[in-house]
Amino acid sequence: MRILTICPGLGIGGTERSAVNFTLGYREAGHEVAFLNHGAHGLRRAVLEDAGVPVFTAGANPEGALAEAGRFDPEIIHIHRRGWRDDRETRLMKHLRASHRRILEQNVFGGADYSAGGRLIDVHLHLSAWCLWRWRRWLGAGESRAVGVIVPDPVRAADFRRATDAEIVAFREKLGIKPAAFVCGRVGQPLCGKWHPQMFSSFAELAAADREAHLVVMGMPAGLAGAVQSLPGGVRRRIVQLPVSEFDAELRTVYSALDCFLHIANQGESFGLVLVEAMLCGTPVVTVSQPHRDNSQAEVVGHRRGGLVAGSMGHVTQALLRMHDDVTLRESIRAGVREAASSRFDVSVVVRKAIRVAEIALAASGPGGLQARLRDDGELESAVDEARIDALIHDVEGSPSRWDLARMRLLHTPAVNRAKCSLRRVIREN
Repeated sequence: MRILTICPGLGIGGTERSAVNFTLGYREAGHEVAFLNHGAHGLRRAVLEDAGVPVFTAGANPEGALAEAGRFDPEIIHIHRRGWRDDRETRLMKHLRASHRRILEQNVFGGADYSAGGRLIDVHLHLSAWCLWRWRRWLGAGESRAVGVIVPDPVRAADFRRATDAEIVAFREKLGIKPAAFVCGRVGQPLCGKWHPQMFSSFAELAAADREAHLVVMGMPAGLAGAVQSLPGGVRRRIVQLPVSEFDAELRTVYSALDCFLHIANQGESFGLVLVEAMLCGTPVVTVSQPHRDNSQAEVVGHRRGGLVAGSMGHVTQALLRMHDDVTLRESIRAGVREAASSRFDVSVVVRKAIRVAEIALAASGPGGLQARLRDDGELESAVDEARIDALIHDVEGSPSRWDLARMRLLHTPAVNRAKCSLRRVIREN
């Protein structure tokens, strides 16, 4: 097949990394590939160009880029988008759509697009069972012909492996941390929605119980400086702040030097590449279920498989202290966490699923036949029942918050989500 990837940028974000991984994975599987970037340039452009992948940039010259993409003549268009209405992306899809082509959407935030642009998409690829379930709930019965399937973001497991003991000791020594000290930490983009001040509150309680414990944060947004400054001096001195890194080798060392990846995001995660990267480096995760927000983190980690999932924000400290105190549990999770991540999210596994979806989409004559073939395919998941979601919410450390569950039921209705989408559009346009 000829596969064209479309993405709104080529920077350091997870969406861009995923789009590049898919593109290179398709080529490694024997397909012809090209990349259409309709946003800002970034370091990942060089990765594609070094690999010999044609990159068309629809910036100052969108007509020229679209003409190049048309000459490439893709059979599959794999567009990475937020999942809600975007007029620029709609124009791109309208221009490139043809009877011999199929459009697959990598739905980055599990959003529901009620506009004409959403109906240009043949298959919506969702990053988790949670995202697929939520998307279907938001669409409601009126959009039953929309086709969705679970295809997560791919990670190159070979690029994220545990550092050597010597590398870990040297890194800790550089930061002034003893080799045997318990270290928790967080890596992320400097965006407030990706972080939460509860991280510092929970660490303060851990620090009171263990005077050698440290917290290492990479990429912390400036907006959280006040939360750090409000801590007692003895706790504050054991928080090490590192700048964002663009290099996988540096990220690998940071992940490996942690005894626990402490993940709390204000908006939750529709996937969470950093979670997978940490697990591939053999680091257990403590995260929190947020069923009223993005909640794929609970699924990606898995309680007692990739780490511990706190049932609510009020149980984060309990989960962190358990990870600290229960060495047997921590080492048991560490022993299997890399395999748990690579078996689900390595690029070879994920790209094989995406290729299978593409083949079925090209062979199907319409949405009804496409849905049936996806449903009957043994390797793909195109439906998620309520029991699975209920189990995800309740298989946690502590218990879910009743208030969070009430908000979940309210927010996961078509009427409320349509109103939210309309409000978002008004804010964006003004």
